[in-house]
Amino acid sequence: MTLARFSFVKEPDLAHNGAAAVATIAHHYGQAATLESVQRKLQESNQGKGAISLLDVVNGAQALGFEASGVEGSYDEFMQVKLPAIAHLKMTEESAIYVVVHEINEKTITVADPGFGVVEMTREDFSALWSGYVVLVEPKPGTAPSAPSQQAGTTADPKKTSALIEKALFVLSVLGVAIALKTIFIGESINSGANNLIEQLAIAGIGLCAILSSWSYTFAKLCPSCTAAGKLVGNLPLGQIGHGLYATLFAIAFFRPDTALVPLAMFAALGAHAMLMSYLIRWKLRCITCILTASVAGITSGLLVAAYWPDVWPLLGAAPLAALAMWMTVRYAGRAAEASRVVATLQVINKVTGEGRRVPLGKALMVVFKRKGCAPCEFYAANVKPALEKTFGDSLIFDEHEETSGKLGTPTIIVLGAMPVLFSGLPQGNELNAAIKEAQRGIGKRLRENAGVRVMGHLVG
Repeated sequence: MTLARFSFVKEPDLAHNGAAAVATIAHHYGQAATLESVQRKLQESNQGKGAISLLDVVNGAQALGFEASGVEGSYDEFMQVKLPAIAHLKMTEESAIYVVVHEINEKTITVADPGFGVVEMTREDFSALWSGYVVLVEPKPGTAPSAPSQQAGTTADPKKTSALIEKALFVLSVLGVAIALKTIFIGESINSGANNLIEQLAIAGIGLCAILSSWSYTFAKLCPSCTAAGKLVGNLPLGQIGHGLYATLFAIAFFRPDTALVPLAMFAALGAHAMLMSYLIRWKLRCITCILTASVAGITSGLLVAAYWPDVWPLLGAAPLAALAMWMTVRYAGRAAEASRVVATLQVINKVTGEGRRVPLGKALMVVFKRKGCAPCEFYAANVKPALEKTFGDSLIFDEHEETSGKLGTPTIIVLGAMPVLFSGLPQGNELNAAIKEAQRGIGKRLRENAGVRVMGHLVG
């Protein structure tokens, strides 16, 4: 049986459980009801009295145009009603949830649990939690339920808009540099001569650096090495800084080629590039854009030395000073970024463990935060996850999330059940094998008895 064919709306937290159940029914019948719109209807019925009641669920479904009523009965009677329907489950003496029942027979029942998804339960497990109450929901005869009013039009995706703006700025940068270089090399006002040609080539080199640095921050996500390099230098916006510097220098060199500011800034940029290249060599990263930009900056600096020598030699001291400044900046930014990742990781852990996520009886839930291009994350997917799946089968539920902020240590793995288990990052070699074996023992133990929180490791990647 393919569970993916059943409708399901996920709850962001327990407060939206009833709304997610009603929204799941609405989606089953083709109504595009949003979770927040359903939540408002349930809250209007509840009027601040506390937890969402069966009456609130009935009123919420009726407000969406359905016929709804609450009934009480036995499991055998439940098999005779029209599905889907909403069942009331008592998790503890003080807490209850609503799930949508899609299919039911003598031995098993298929439910959409807003906290986990569509799962199949045995009759015994379901009966142990079911209060006996059901909300029957179906469209009114001869009518189709009307979708809640929504604002006309569409909302632009901020991420897509930002990406389009960045690409547009890159194209404009290329066009601007091309037009300026055309003016320099072809314009009639430019005098001939070897020294003048060197100056023109130097200005062209600055323009090329501006284009390369613009490319690096516009398309860096396409290059794993660029992404990894940015992370390793403390998430410094090197592409944006470089583009701003070179674009400004290009404008100054175009209008005021005789100023000493241009060679001074280029020598400083060369020193910074040299320090960053040393980091790339140490980390064994091959970032083509970084290498090209550093190479062009070096050639341009050489041209400026040839064009302005001997007046320029006092300015060469800017290179080692900039290299020292870059070294200090990277060290500080790296430490600050690592501290930020630790804080962000702990915040996520507190949120996941503190929101009271429910785990079905006899099951364990593994919440995983991973990131593309993360070597430990790839190792988790290729080795750790298959080993756990082989050991525990359907008893272990995986809830995986893509980490895109860059602030969270990855992979962060939180296993919930009777005993929460935490991994942040993955050790290597024998330590990894030992950790996997310990995790298997811990998860197996957690499925059988209650215990406290055990931290398996804290290696923020």
